[in-house]
Amino acid sequence: MRRQRLEPYLRRTGFYHAYLIKHYEYDNPLISAFVERWCPETHTFHLPWGERTITLEDVVMQLGLPVGGEPVSGTLRSWSMFHPRDIWEWCYELLGEDPAGHVGTTKFNIKLKWLRSHLQQILLDLEANALMGYAHCYILYLLGGVLLPDKANNTVYIRYLPLLADFDAINTYSWGSVVLCWLYRAMCLANGRIGMHHGKI
Repeated sequence: MRRQRLEPYLRRTGFYHAYLIKHYEYDNPLISAFVERWCPETHTFHLPWGERTITLEDVVMQLGLPVGGEPVSGTLRSWSMFHPRDIWEWCYELLGEDPAGHVGTTKFNIKLKWLRSHLQQILLDLEANALMGYAHCYILYLLGGVLLPDKANNTVYIRYLPLLADFDAINTYSWGSVVLCWLYRAMCLANGRIGMHHGKI
């Protein structure tokens, strides 16, 4: 019921279909098989019936994310040069709360555990502005935990916050493109490690 309160806001931002993704189990042998057949030079899988790959059309069909519009970009190293406001002020303004244990640190990321805990506190009688804050929180959780996970899969980079500041502009960014690029990069990195393990490079 609490998550359903966010549905109109996630539709408005283009993240509704990604929000429908439920918990799933990884098929590690299948993933390993695909990684071994990945060609970094062409970004394709070399399969017995030919080359295949994952396309932007697949991203749209599976996740419903926009693939046109502004590029998703940002910076961490020179934050103060591009953003006069403190990075944690962005958090308070957009999420409605300071992430406990994060403020003042130089690891510009938020723990997914904190985001999950914060989302569990949604009240049923919240006004629109407060619900938008929780929608920001949920989008960050989707980015770090599902769409653009890092190796540890337990944090999300704060650099996405400025892209979420204007709620009505969130769906003008090409989130689908960056998800596909992230997947290609992850496949290339994983393939490289396998290649080193088998003495291929």
